[in-house]
Amino acid sequence: LSHEIGVHLLTYFNGDAQGLAIFRNGLAGYEGMQEGLAVLAEYLVGGMTAARLRLIAARVIACQAMLAGAPFEYTFRVLHGDFGLDDRSAFNVVLRVFRGGGLAKDAIYLRGVAQVLDHLKSGGSLTPFWIGKISAAHFADIQELNARGLLRAPRLEPAFLSSDAARPRLKKAMAGIDPIDMVET
Repeated sequence: LSHEIGVHLLTYFNGDAQGLAIFRNGLAGYEGMQEGLAVLAEYLVGGMTAARLRLIAARVIACQAMLAGAPFEYTFRVLHGDFGLDDRSAFNVVLRVFRGGGLAKDAIYLRGVAQVLDHLKSGGSLTPFWIGKISAAHFADIQELNARGLLRAPRLEPAFLSSDAARPRLKKAMAGIDPIDMVET
């Protein structure tokens, strides 16, 4: 819920309110940061389990294998045999990555959350991300558009950011953690 609604849908509606479709649909290169924010949202609400992080990592491995030219069956064997995913999970990950001839988008989730964590550790704020589908690379342009009065403040902010449960997790992320540190037992 926090992943899809609290990040993707929220930035869609906030982007739509900007009056420029590009903020609703996404500026170039926004995908990694968007998925990173969504994975961070899962962590902030207490939903980052070892199984979830393992699934995200398995998708990266499957993307790498697919991009290297490995066939479906080999990639399945790697995830199932070498990495210990059960038959169903391994099959579903490989199917997801190989669909439509190959889709490597799933590789951005882990990279994206690492970028968000680095951004937070360096003192960056999450607030600019809520205006629409952008990445940190767009911050200078966003500031310029704001200075010219061409952007509106986000109408919506994720409810999970103000929850008592999320505050200590966000503080921990701002102090500096790796994706593996987001797993709660």
